[in-house]
Amino acid sequence: MAGKLLDITTEPMRKDWQWPFTNAGKIEQTNTGLHVISAMMEAGSCMIAPAWLDPYGPDIETARVQSYLGPARVISVAGRNGTISYEELSQKQILPGERILLKTRNSDMISKGKQTQHWTVLSEEAAQLLADHQVACVGLDYGVTCVDQTHLPIFQLLLHKSIGLITNLNLTEALPGVYTMHALPWVYHGGVSPCRVVLEE
Repeated sequence: MAGKLLDITTEPMRKDWQWPFTNAGKIEQTNTGLHVISAMMEAGSCMIAPAWLDPYGPDIETARVQSYLGPARVISVAGRNGTISYEELSQKQILPGERILLKTRNSDMISKGKQTQHWTVLSEEAAQLLADHQVACVGLDYGVTCVDQTHLPIFQLLLHKSIGLITNLNLTEALPGVYTMHALPWVYHGGVSPCRVVLEE
């Protein structure tokens, strides 16, 4: 019997979104009754593969699906001064092969569709800690639309280690602890894909 399900997906096309999600996407119906989706794929919850930064790297289609399916641990972090530091994350006893979902104050902003230019982000040292521990997957409650180009090396560091990366998660209702994560991307040849992410208690 399945446990309680918690959808932590961020929808990219909510009409009440403020920056940086404004005009992220729309669905239009054609004269023939068909529906056409036009969307910025990085705006909602999405999976990012190495091909997003490296055209010769593995793409979404060849990503290891196992990285996104199975036990996942939600970790609440304060991210003082807007940064998830090595010191704070090192206290969370990260284990090799874990799927780690980092919950910050960002989730509340995402849940309410609020505007902010001060997201809590992963530091390069904290990202290196996750890479050194060879985690299977990292989930973040912010995305590439929330940060500037100086943050790209942090995403690159994780992707070059073949770590599954999911961004723009809404972890507002997820209490710290271990869940079973169910997440799948589109079958797609690019470096990024929208996804639906559900946690099972």
